[in-house]
Amino acid sequence: MHEMAALADDWGHHEPGRRFNLGVPRDEFGELGQTLDRLLERVDNALADERQLTDEIAHELRTPLTVLRAEAQLAQLSGEPVPPEAVLSEVDRLDTAITTILRAARARTDDEARCDLRSAARQAIGSRAVEVAFPAKVEVAVAPDVAVSLLSPLLENGLRHAKSRVWITARNQGEAVVVDVLDDGPGFDPADVNRVFEAGVTGGDGYGLGLPVVRRIAASAGVEVRAIADNRGHVEVTLPAARAAT
Repeated sequence: MHEMAALADDWGHHEPGRRFNLGVPRDEFGELGQTLDRLLERVDNALADERQLTDEIAHELRTPLTVLRAEAQLAQLSGEPVPPEAVLSEVDRLDTAITTILRAARARTDDEARCDLRSAARQAIGSRAVEVAFPAKVEVAVAPDVAVSLLSPLLENGLRHAKSRVWITARNQGEAVVVDVLDDGPGFDPADVNRVFEAGVTGGDGYGLGLPVVRRIAASAGVEVRAIADNRGHVEVTLPAARAAT
């Protein structure tokens, strides 16, 4: 048992993919091996999640920094000042990226959290041209800032690919509320619906940055999100409905 504990400790630091693989437990040693294998699996998953978060942070921050550098180099070559609106736009994008990534890393399912989905959607939309078709009262069991962080990148993605129209709907479905973020763009390729949430994957004139963050926030908050291939831009978000107050 001492030797097994020492091996598990060493593997956790240097070879998290190693396992004892003792099969069905027949005695205390088999039970210990199975328990240590589960612990090693958790360590391996945590490390993979950390690597993925690091990759997403790099993607989110690199793009606005690249734009800022390009604007500065162009100004240097032309002798003209950098347009303030270009700088402010990219700084805002950096701020949003940092806030969203940190929120995704910290998000946890909270049974007490709830928010008015219509209000969260309005906050996510801001001044953007997006149509809203919601029931009069829709409350979901997620924190307001989490709902905004889920919807904002989806709306940005829709606006980037839409021809002329982006709209968002919500409907009650049992103990859940289903939100559809739609646009009249080309939509998702059926072969790519499971890949669009990977960092760096994009279907057009974009960077493929927002959807991976949405996936991470959704997983942390107990929300389901999926892309639908139906000849238009369509992402479906399934949030837990808030329970009626007692």
